[in-house]
Amino acid sequence: MNNKIILEKLKEISKNLETTAYDEILEILENIDISGILCYKIPKNRYIFRGRPCERDDFTNESQISYRKKEEVKYFGRAHKPYFPMFYGAIAMKKNDEPIITNYTEILEIFKHKIPTTGENDLTIGRWRVINDLYVLLMIFKKDYLAKNKQFYNLYNGYINHIKSLNVNKDALAILEFISEEFAKPIISNDNEYKISAAFTEILFKRSKYEIDGIIYPSVRCEGENFNIALTPKAVDNRLKLECVLTTRIYYYNNKRITIDNLKIGDVDSISNKFELKTPINDPRFNIGKEKLFKIQEQLINSQIRDNILKKDKH
Repeated sequence: MNNKIILEKLKEISKNLETTAYDEILEILENIDISGILCYKIPKNRYIFRGRPCERDDFTNESQISYRKKEEVKYFGRAHKPYFPMFYGAIAMKKNDEPIITNYTEILEIFKHKIPTTGENDLTIGRWRVINDLYVLLMIFKKDYLAKNKQFYNLYNGYINHIKSLNVNKDALAILEFISEEFAKPIISNDNEYKISAAFTEILFKRSKYEIDGIIYPSVRCEGENFNIALTPKAVDNRLKLECVLTTRIYYYNNKRITIDNLKIGDVDSISNKFELKTPINDPRFNIGKEKLFKIQEQLINSQIRDNILKKDKH
């Protein structure tokens, strides 16, 4: 089966994912050329953030905010099939990156689908430090994101030069671009929509010449401006260390706007991996308070209304 036929089959399958068996997709992807996919090293002391919506009580240990238990994962995700959990987080690709913002946008998407946009909800975010170098594969072929992220653009160009040096068939690159689109789907009607990206991830782990820990792809919720990472449980256990946990509160203002405040912070016991979120954040730079946040939102809305009126008057 050549690359052109593979691409045609994948495009056809993408229209009928709910009725297409996962194993059928795997069988097709077994034939693709993955020699052009580079391994990328994430060095020690970079940070990865992962957030979890709080339920009734505060979380108290790493297992509650890390990857899910095998029996809990009964659905397809961007990089996993049922009963094969992955750790999803936001990654600092450069030393001074602040991926916590990416984490907010990903979690807020969960809130948007599961609760009404009124009231308030708490979110717990863990910060893991990379203690042993991570080796990941990059899925960065979505062209719409190139103009939004210079780092993404540079990585993409490096990839293209590498692929050209291997004389990889142009249809092989087209397949990678297509699968990148599958990773970057902004709207998902049900978890079957992830079958192709999940199957491709499985193929990468099975056939890569590298011993890889995970996969990196641009954040859909940040429209490609930042990066997400999906890691195996083994990589998390052996190469990451949870160091700090933070609780934030998301407020919904006037059913339209979202604002975030920081509440509590806690250090993690290095032996038991337990923590207590008991230290209030009182610094006014990081804990503003609901009343003041809503006043800021009101001022912003009024300012925008005035600007719109002035624009109309000029015309």
